[in-house]
Amino acid sequence: MQNKQETVKRLTIFIVLAFSLSNIPMFVILLLGVEAHSYLYQLVALVTMCGPAIASILTRVITREGFRDMYLRMNLKGNVKYYLLAVAMPLLYGIAGGVLCTLVYGGFFQNEVFEDMTLLFYGSYVLYIVGYSIALFFPAMGEELGWRAYMTPKMESLMGTPVALVVGGIIWGLWHISDIVYSCQGKELGYLVMQIVLKFMICIAMGAILSYFTKKTKSIYPASFLHMINNNVINMMYVPFVRNETVEQHGLAFTILTFIPILVLGIGAMVLLSVKPQKRIQG
Repeated sequence: MQNKQETVKRLTIFIVLAFSLSNIPMFVILLLGVEAHSYLYQLVALVTMCGPAIASILTRVITREGFRDMYLRMNLKGNVKYYLLAVAMPLLYGIAGGVLCTLVYGGFFQNEVFEDMTLLFYGSYVLYIVGYSIALFFPAMGEELGWRAYMTPKMESLMGTPVALVVGGIIWGLWHISDIVYSCQGKELGYLVMQIVLKFMICIAMGAILSYFTKKTKSIYPASFLHMINNNVINMMYVPFVRNETVEQHGLAFTILTFIPILVLGIGAMVLLSVKPQKRIQG
């Protein structure tokens, strides 16, 4: 079994590479004045999602670790239920978050989007995006191959599952720093700090959920599907439940309300994963 020092070395190399490969290009286009959500921004953001995967491969080469335990098998036998749940989960917690918003602010089916769209057409479009996300899941796989298949197991061996999920979530949140800076341009410092805190909480909860699917199936594909569907669909799930002005006037509260179902699921996943904690490496 590899010793603690070697594991720390590999984790350090991986994290440095993952941050560098993903954030340096984002900060370059930020300094060049590329606008958020422009075509170039979207392209660079999509490509840099593969940074953690590339970092894990490079780390394996640099440290001569080899390419075992990469979770690249689909392992469908006995695990189809986890694949189906991974696909459905973003829709379920998205609807749950939307319902909470409706209960607080009202506005069910009153969004201006539905002036030109029926609920049936909207539902069909959501399903189309889900299928599209499954077919083109590779950017999310670029993250999962690094965070869940490489970093998390090593951190678990060092500090146990609960702490590893929290620390890993914070690292994942920090990795998004360029995205946060982009989204907070022109905002006050307090707003930036709040967005960073929220990102940490979301990444800890989502990291636990994604780790649950990865460990249960010993495959990165369910987590990759869930991750990509979440990225493409989650904001669409709230549309039937809130007016545009609700989001504009109560943006922070809206974000917190929609995060509650993810937080509950994240805590549940963390508890389930901690039932049989990983044995720590002796220093």
